[in-house]
Amino acid sequence: MHTTLIQQRRQQMLTTEQQVIKILDWSYQQYCNYMYEMGTGYLKEYTNNDVAIIAKLETSKIFWNWFKNCWANRNQVFLEDVKRLHITNGFETAQKVNIAIYKGLQNSIALAEDLIIDNEIYKSLINNTHE
Repeated sequence: MHTTLIQQRRQQMLTTEQQVIKILDWSYQQYCNYMYEMGTGYLKEYTNNDVAIIAKLETSKIFWNWFKNCWANRNQVFLEDVKRLHITNGFETAQKVNIAIYKGLQNSIALAEDLIIDNEIYKSLINNTHE
């Protein structure tokens, strides 16, 4: 059976996500809650708190798929940083350092500074009410 590129990407994202959750010593629910909080925070930062635009994007499957893909890319950067810095769990200080690094990379302000939605996609998301 041949694996598609999309299936390979999904598997890579899942594996990376599992590694991040283990390093942070978070539950899957904690991880998802944090990602959602940062996603909605990103929307507030990115749109200068434009409530109308946020309402459209916050319920957009296209937006959340794009955001999760960007999040996964940044997860990979986090894993590379942890490996490069040789920070391993096993004691409380390492876990705190890992969480601080993660929250420094994956926070709404940094995301809004680094992630730019393609202009055409942004316009289509704002104008499309039938998602």
